[in-house]
Amino acid sequence: MRWRRDDIVWAALLLVMGLLPLRWYLGLADARDERFAWRMFTAADTVSCQVRVSVGGHQLDLDRRYGRSWVRLLQRGHNGALERARDELCTSFPDAERALVRRCRTGDGPTERLTLDPKRFCSAPLVARREVR
Repeated sequence: MRWRRDDIVWAALLLVMGLLPLRWYLGLADARDERFAWRMFTAADTVSCQVRVSVGGHQLDLDRRYGRSWVRLLQRGHNGALERARDELCTSFPDAERALVRRCRTGDGPTERLTLDPKRFCSAPLVARREVR
C-alpha cells in the first residue's frame, strides 16, 4: 500500500490528538490545566478557588483588570495564569506593596492555600500549603 500525502497528514493529526492528552495523564503537564486532557476522565472540574489580589492596600477588581476568561483560569487554580498575572503586577506596580491569596478546594478534599509574601511577591515560588479542617 502506498501512502499519499493526505493519508500522512491525517495519520499525523490523529497521532497528535491521541498523544497530546497523555502529557496530562503522565504528570508532565500542570495537573490543574486540563485543556488538553480527555475531559470525561478528569476530576479537575471539582477544583474551585478564591483569588484575592491587593496593590497598595487596595483590592484589585480582577474581572476589570484581566477579563473574565483569565479570572476563570485563576479560579480553577491554573498556575500558568497565576504566574502571568503575578509577572504583570510586578511590571505594572514595581514599587507598590502587593499581596495575593488563593484558596482552592477540590471536591471534599483539603483546602490549599497559597499566600505570597508582599516583600518577596515577584520572586516567591508558587507553592500551596494544604489546610486540614
